[in-house]
Amino acid sequence: MGGNKRIEVHLWAKETFVIRSPVTRPNIWCADCTDPSLMLRPDEAAALCATSARAVYRLIENGALHFLETGDGFVLVCLNSLNGSLCPK
Repeated sequence: MGGNKRIEVHLWAKETFVIRSPVTRPNIWCADCTDPSLMLRPDEAAALCATSARAVYRLIENGALHFLETGDGFVLVCLNSLNGSLCPK
């Protein structure tokens, strides 16, 4: 006689992001939050917070994120301000 079998599967997910760069980045002084902070490229910040680079640029334009522009014209986003503005806690 066929008995019913019940199989339960439980999955737990935890995400960890590792930002790797060929060059070790020192913390850079953020003039806006007056603390040293890791500075990320907009695409790195977007990946870290599961959003688009365009959303990061929009927050920069609105003044919600601290950033600096290098002499080469590259934008770097302050991780300290990113944690408060965009990333889930």
